[in-house]
Amino acid sequence: MDIGALVSPGNFRPSTTTFVVKVLTGSAPAAVTVNGRALPLLADDKIAGGTDAGWWHTGERRGTTCVRIPAEAAALALKLPSPLDDAALYRAAYAEEVRLARQMLAAAGGAGGQQAAADLIGSALVESERLAAVPAKCDQALAALDSALSQAQALVAAAQPQRRALAATDSGYIGNGANADLNFSTKKELWVMRDTTAPDGEYKSFVRFDLTKLAETPKKAMLSLTCKDAGKPLPGHLEIHCMLHACSQPPDLKTVTWRSYEAMAPKLEPVVDFFPAKGKAQMLDVTAAVSQALKDGRTEIVFVVDSIDETGQPALRFSSSRAFDNKPTLPVLLVE
Repeated sequence: MDIGALVSPGNFRPSTTTFVVKVLTGSAPAAVTVNGRALPLLADDKIAGGTDAGWWHTGERRGTTCVRIPAEAAALALKLPSPLDDAALYRAAYAEEVRLARQMLAAAGGAGGQQAAADLIGSALVESERLAAVPAKCDQALAALDSALSQAQALVAAAQPQRRALAATDSGYIGNGANADLNFSTKKELWVMRDTTAPDGEYKSFVRFDLTKLAETPKKAMLSLTCKDAGKPLPGHLEIHCMLHACSQPPDLKTVTWRSYEAMAPKLEPVVDFFPAKGKAQMLDVTAAVSQALKDGRTEIVFVVDSIDETGQPALRFSSSRAFDNKPTLPVLLVE
């Protein structure tokens, strides 16, 4: 390919000028030369916005080779594989599509959308190969196989578990001693502490979720609680050991106090123990607890967080359902 000399009206000459030649070549060339001198294959970080001379291949189905060269006053002789004609492009593209189809077919299988996708790809391969046997119909074969792959991908995506995030409908905490008749349901934090050496050194927290939004029992349910401060473990302990319970007779979180909660003597089912880390979301598996609540016909579930170990002060703190100034830290129930 011959490129004429740069001609610019007037005397202005930019200090650096490059231009890019794009040629449909199908596959990547073995080499690209300008005036007999080989150009380098450019790395990805040298392509966008760069000025270095060289070439790259798009890797698209119909493959474009791009060559960036300086605009020079002298004529240039650019050498790379000749552009493919339409028929050759369709043949190359079809061959690549068949490779992708066979790759997807090998990965597919099993029940549901995966098996349906495998059946669809298998049928499309048979039909497209019949069409591709006639050179003039290679474009039809490509279109048929391309359509089948798109449908197969949609089937596989539809068969994947869909995750939903349910925001907590309410939360709060209670404390003993001087706080025994107080309710802390309007705070942005949930406190947990067990310091039995202090007259008012115990706190436990609650988080409520509405289960009426679940049309069926989820396959998996994870509670996300973000720890804002990991509290103060006792000497000799690196972390505070916490326990998450499910409460089958939940109190009214807007009015409950330590004194009224103890009078209720609610039934608590242990769900999972964990060690909170400051600034991190604790992902707690509550699948069994949510499933049991739905099986029992309950329309809500309340989780109770307290400490297994004795702790020091200050309290362990989690984000509550009212931490609207930092939405990523709100307690949520992730179901699929």
